[in-house]
Amino acid sequence: MNTAWKQLHPQDSFTVKLNRPVTIEDEQVLSYLYQPIIGIEAFGLYHAFLTAIPVNDFESDEQFHSELFNQLNIDLPSVFKARVKLEGLGLLRVFVKEEGARRQFLYELYPPQTAAEFLKDTVLSLLLVDKIGEERYEKLTTRFAIPKVDRSEYQEITKKFVDVYQWNQEGIHSQEKLLSETKEKFTPEDAVKPTVTDSTFDWSYFLSLLDSLYVDKTHLETEVKEMIVTVHRLYGIDELEMKKILEPEIDYVTNQVNIKQFRQSIIKKYHVGKKQTKPEPVEDNTLTSEDQETKRRNTLLKKGYSEGEVQVILSSETIKPMVFLSAIKKQKGGFVAIEERWAVENLVRDTGLPDAVINVLIHFVLVVKDNATFAQKYANAIANDWAQAGIKKPEDAVTKAKEVSSSKAKKTRSYGSKGYNNKSVRKESVPEWVGKERDEKPISKESDDFINEKIRKLREKKKEGES
Repeated sequence: MNTAWKQLHPQDSFTVKLNRPVTIEDEQVLSYLYQPIIGIEAFGLYHAFLTAIPVNDFESDEQFHSELFNQLNIDLPSVFKARVKLEGLGLLRVFVKEEGARRQFLYELYPPQTAAEFLKDTVLSLLLVDKIGEERYEKLTTRFAIPKVDRSEYQEITKKFVDVYQWNQEGIHSQEKLLSETKEKFTPEDAVKPTVTDSTFDWSYFLSLLDSLYVDKTHLETEVKEMIVTVHRLYGIDELEMKKILEPEIDYVTNQVNIKQFRQSIIKKYHVGKKQTKPEPVEDNTLTSEDQETKRRNTLLKKGYSEGEVQVILSSETIKPMVFLSAIKKQKGGFVAIEERWAVENLVRDTGLPDAVINVLIHFVLVVKDNATFAQKYANAIANDWAQAGIKKPEDAVTKAKEVSSSKAKKTRSYGSKGYNNKSVRKESVPEWVGKERDEKPISKESDDFINEKIRKLREKKKEGES
């Protein structure tokens, strides 16, 4: 919010310039393909800019942002977020100049890509599938696809330009200046198309995993890399899992990836994969996302969670487990070992725990317990306990740990000797992306004795069932 107020002020003025006309077809593409990605506020802002320009003109009059806020009936931070979304998808370019204490903005509005360009673009297509689902996506591709003309029974007899038109070569040279000036008037700048880069996906490591597959790495770099990094950012897929997905789609005659099949397998597997049980969201359509987060934070505080616990809970709901793990290991000055990658991957695949709960578990093992590594055996013991207890929300994971600590620590240590309710409370830091370091009470730990006792009882039950 503070960032928005620094970047924009109600008394800053702006002018909108249209890069080229927006057609009815463009409006349909915006409504059906772009709107699910950018959201209704950014969609409304685009049209507010568009209607600010008089009919049959390409530039609006100068006006203040306060007028824009009143027109859209949304606050400054929401307008700023919406504007950034338009910028990110190449629908808007922003320029500014200082005029004393005020700023004057030039908003250059761009039409969307054509439906064909959009649906051929890996980044945009995956973003759209992520928002609307595979079934709706397939309906839209059918809607916008232009049927191919069957010419198999026909012979083309079309005349070429040079067969029909003749011109005076000397006349062209004499009018070269005029023609050049005219061309400049009708050569608009293109918007910047969205591209994807991500420093959390280790591309070199990923390529090393493919050495035994003899894949054409030039082909990967030029035609497949963007798709891979996009998928990683959307679903948090790590390098090892990405290799598993890619391998069945390699054509060993050409040593290249069947891009169409690879894309389809990603859409089917990982869009469906997102449907795991998640924490129930706090929905209030009258609130901005920041207001919703504030409401959620206040609700958790009222329920008795400490500030440090609330920070971990909120961050766990927005970050993929592998990214969460990497961020904590980086903050501690370490690195993610292959065994740790497998441990997290197994938890996501096998336990049925939501990502947010797995993130709390990762934070507990590495930050609260201050273990150097995320050991699979230890993590599985805790995850098994939480899964049997029906833990579905990150706050439930914290509460469960507290309950174990308070009810069972008297007889046997729980999840180790230290916990949220232990009198010896130490200061723990949370990942840098959560916020400033705060004092927090660590989660209670189950000791090896407690874990072994549960395992022993489970084995006895299994033997009884077999006998």
